[in-house]
This record gives sequence, C-alpha cells and structure tokens, in this order.
Amino acid sequence: MERQFTIRLLCKLTAKEVDLIDWAFPAFRVLKTNHEIQIVADLRRVNNMIKWLEFHTPAIEDTLTCIKGFSFATRIGLNMGYQAL
Repeated sequence: MERQFTIRLLCKLTAKEVDLIDWAFPAFRVLKTNHEIQIVADLRRVNNMIKWLEFHTPAIEDTLTCIKGFSFATRIGLNMGYQAL
C-alpha cells in the first residue's frame, strides 16, 4: 500500500476530512494468513449515493432478429456470437 500512497492513489484522511468529501470512505488493510493484504472498506455511504438503473436482458428471439442478414453460419459461430452480444 505504500506504493499507492507514493503515487497518490490513496491518501490518509482524518475522520473530519472523510466527512467533508462525498466519495471518501474509510478503509484499512488486514494481513491474511498467507501474508497477502486484504483491503476492507465501508462503502455503505457511497452505495447510498449511486443511482441504480434497471437493464432488462433482451429475449433470445429479439437478439437473433437483430443479427439476421448473414448467409450462413456454423453452429459454433452462432454459439459464440450469442455469448459476445
């Protein structure tokens, strides 16, 4: 984490400074048993600020109608094409 502080990706703030910045959130690191670092963050305040938009997944029939127009396709091509949409 020292590298993140050096390149100013992270910075240490007091509790008062965190309250003044809308998108700041408290976080700390925990040393795991395998000596890796895990970041623990309290994102509840940030989550409350997010506007959630609904996105409805289109039906397969609608998707296939949109990609019509090719002369021929292989079975594997159709399978992979659906995954790429």
